[in-house]
Amino acid sequence: MSLERSEKLIGMIRQLALPDAAAISASCSSRLMPALLRYLEGERDIARQALFTRAQEAIWLFAGGNPISQSDLAHLAEATFAAIPTDEESVHAAEPYAEDAAAAICYGLRLCASGDITNAIWASQRIFDALDHYYICGEYPDPEYAVQKAWDIEADGQVGDISDLNKLVGTLGREDAIQIFRLKSRPLPFVR
Repeated sequence: MSLERSEKLIGMIRQLALPDAAAISASCSSRLMPALLRYLEGERDIARQALFTRAQEAIWLFAGGNPISQSDLAHLAEATFAAIPTDEESVHAAEPYAEDAAAAICYGLRLCASGDITNAIWASQRIFDALDHYYICGEYPDPEYAVQKAWDIEADGQVGDISDLNKLVGTLGREDAIQIFRLKSRPLPFVR
């Protein structure tokens, strides 16, 4: 399946200002982050754990309007890209969404460093990839139906998130809005 199904969501992401797109990217990676942290903890890889945590925070800071140098963002993006666990490693370690989380963080950093909004779409896609895996690999009588419904609900939820973010920024200002928006970025139920 592909995120292309949700023309409305893609269209809304494409219209976002760069800091708002960063907030959506950070939200997507935050929803998968517990799986990555558990994977790295199991690997006893404190250095990569710190790297991904710092990278995640950098995206949130950028979204909140805090200046981060382009060279720092580019360096973080390069380092996190090199540190992404493979899909096979993640699955073998019983944390199949660790790779999705790490990739979403990389897309968020690339977005911040380059200004290319397409990276926000790819960060969002990682949520849909995780949903695919969860429902297709689960024991459901009709996994395709479950995936379809989960995708519909997720797409509607992300559209709502974008609307909420716009209202928050308009009402509270960027920095306070991002702090509140972060509260919505709870992990997916099967990733907690």
